[in-house]
Parts: sequence; structure tokens; C-alpha cells
Amino acid sequence: EEELPYKKVYEAEAQSFDLKPGMALTWPQSAPHRIQNTEGMNVSLSCEFMTLTGLIRTNAMYTNGLMRTRLGLNPPRARALTPSTLAKMAAARLLKATMPSNNTARITPPSFRIDLQTETCTAPLDS
Repeated sequence: EEELPYKKVYEAEAQSFDLKPGMALTWPQSAPHRIQNTEGMNVSLSCEFMTLTGLIRTNAMYTNGLMRTRLGLNPPRARALTPSTLAKMAAARLLKATMPSNNTARITPPSFRIDLQTETCTAPLDS
């Protein structure tokens, strides 16, 4: 469900929001969305919050993706909490814990200061 190719027809029901400093926007889990920055400095912070049901569903979708890409299967979408969905969630957690990661070294991004009064950014800061 992720990485859908863009199609102009998606714009028919799109909504546009012009956010000011300090404002935030949220949308339902797995809902299609596109972020398009306008001129000037833009800083965004992405946070993900999930209910237990959402966490189970997301992990089941992960397993479905592996089943499609690696096994050539076409598993049904997890629409409800069923034994199958719970098994897929457990499989995803196990696979994620045991599969080697491509990103073994975590890189901490440099710190920076933002002055909202002058809309300037000073980076990086030495600790």
C-alpha cells in the first residue's frame, strides 16, 4: 500500500493546508498523503503514533509485502483482527528481530539552531 505511483486523478479530492510556525497536521494511518514545501525555510518532524490494532495491522502488512516480493504469493489484505492477522504480526516481529539490518550503524544528525524571528538556521553545532 506504500509507494503508490503518482496519478493526476488523485488530486481531485486533495486538500491543501498552508501551515504556519508551530502548527501541525495529522492524517489517518496508511492514508495517502503528499507533502509539498513552498518557498522559504521548511522544517518538518514526522511522528508515528499507533494503537495496538494499528501496530498489529502494520506488521501484518509487512509480512504480506514479504510474501508478495520474496515468495510470489498474493496474500489477502489484513482487514480485521483474525488468527491469520495475528500470526502475520508475530512473523513480522520475528523476522525483523532476526534479519540482518542494512543500517547497522545509527547516525545522529547534526544539531542546529532555528531563529523564527529572522527565519535563519545555524548548523551544525559543536557539542
